[in-house]
Amino acid sequence: MVRGLTIGSTNYSSQSLQDMLVDLENWILSLKDSDELFESTIKELEKSGYWSSVDYDFKASCYDLRRYFNTAVNDLQEVINGINSEIKEYHIKLLKNLGINAREQHTHHRKVWKEYQNQEYGDTNFRKVEKLYAEGSDMAGDMLDLNNLALRLEHFVGMSKQDSNSKSGINVNNHFHSTVTGIQQNYDSHDIQQTLNLESNKSKEIEEMKIIINQFKGFLEQSTSDEKEEIAENLSDLEGTIEKEEPKKNRIKSFGNAVSTGMKNMLTMKSFNNADEVATKLPKIIDNFNNILDKF
Repeated sequence: MVRGLTIGSTNYSSQSLQDMLVDLENWILSLKDSDELFESTIKELEKSGYWSSVDYDFKASCYDLRRYFNTAVNDLQEVINGINSEIKEYHIKLLKNLGINAREQHTHHRKVWKEYQNQEYGDTNFRKVEKLYAEGSDMAGDMLDLNNLALRLEHFVGMSKQDSNSKSGINVNNHFHSTVTGIQQNYDSHDIQQTLNLESNKSKEIEEMKIIINQFKGFLEQSTSDEKEEIAENLSDLEGTIEKEEPKKNRIKSFGNAVSTGMKNMLTMKSFNNADEVATKLPKIIDNFNNILDKF
């Protein structure tokens, strides 16, 4: 589903069980990808001997994130199993706890990175350390929406697969079963062609987004707002996401919408040195940026 305007603000109030199931399955896939990246990158750094020189607190944060990733995969699978049988109160507690921990992990990982001493920008090995920061921050930030999903799923507590089937008149076995089934759809030739067209346009949209990101950076330099540091961090997260070989569209939307909202807020508060000039240029740029986001 479409992510909210800021990180952790997706509104699930009108989402169906199927919508939520797809998101839960996607989270599991993303968590496994992130954990594999952490494992392989740390092994490479250990093999080169560089890992021993990495900031102790940052290494501890990476290990904590890996534990969180693995716990989250197990807990989310348990919730999916509940959707496939009967949704219970403890499924809601699992989601809320994961959401709370995600915020703690996201905040802590960013904090230790800011306090990281002797960052060796440009060094080949340190770029791998930067990758661990970006991926850890992105994945934890993406999990903040679990709090909102939990509130919606709470409405279904006590509902069994049989209840859902009888109320909807739909064969639930076609919709609620094992992991990744919600995103394994049957595509006809038209659907496949649409997918190929979307892929071919993605690089163009990312290049357009990069141009606007640089424009936003220019506006931030003129800003007098205390919030510009947070927006700059979201811009950095967005840049890191779109630079990846296979960027995750949910993260692009999450960080992109956070940037868009922040820029709009600063425009409303007129927190720029040359507010009148900015007011004539920035709204159009934000609109263009949002149009690109809508294509992901």
